[in-house]
Amino acid sequence: MQTTHFSDWSAVSDLKLVIEQPVLPAEGRSGLTVYHDGNPEPKPGKELAIYLPKMLPDTYVRRWKIEKGGGRLLSRTFKENPIGFRADRPVPKPPNDLTTISVEVQPDPKDPKTVKLQGNIRTTLGMLLLKINDGNDIEFVADYAVYDNLGYWWINGRTETWGNALVIQWPGGVGDFPFTVDPRVKSASVTVTYNGNSYGYTYETEKEVLASPGGVYCKNTGTDDGYVRGDFTISKAGNVHDMKKTVKIVGSFAVPRIRD
Repeated sequence: MQTTHFSDWSAVSDLKLVIEQPVLPAEGRSGLTVYHDGNPEPKPGKELAIYLPKMLPDTYVRRWKIEKGGGRLLSRTFKENPIGFRADRPVPKPPNDLTTISVEVQPDPKDPKTVKLQGNIRTTLGMLLLKINDGNDIEFVADYAVYDNLGYWWINGRTETWGNALVIQWPGGVGDFPFTVDPRVKSASVTVTYNGNSYGYTYETEKEVLASPGGVYCKNTGTDDGYVRGDFTISKAGNVHDMKKTVKIVGSFAVPRIRD
């Protein structure tokens, strides 16, 4: 985001280009908006404690442009975000994963001078790492993390080899979410399929099915940098072919969020 001050120009000042979502998955979308301070020059003694920005009317905007990188600009029906951006699929390799967007604005209709504001959007895959029984790191990728209408976050990971999968789910947002088999409680869950073996967050004893010690710890839901980040531990992950046989699985994730 770039900010430019025009205190000498009376029409609009303190212009800001705001990118709704600066990190996107493949085919993800973001709104693009220009704001200004929107406050008339205060009279002495009448200064406001807080100046709230306002959306700049389209009459001041001369041109939107992709300066470099992929993706494309979109016209939208939302009054709050009349211009949007859609990322490419597949995700471009660096440095083409970073798109620079500019908007040319004429702050004063009586003055032909214009100013250019610029911002960046990165298109990326999410990265997930896990270890089984303290073995080597196993790398998965995911397009995005999504928050569903039942109140759960979901991440679906995959590898380049067909048939491998990592699915992470937890209720709520930031925090520590343990596994449970109690149907009255919303539970986190992690399932792993790798090299023909599938593991879950439960295991069996001679008498019952138990939830593994451990859970999902979400550090951030992407409100700052667009990435959902966290860790997970399944201390006793049961093999679906024999739930009495368990392994220990630990992992981490950093995946771009997609907004509903």
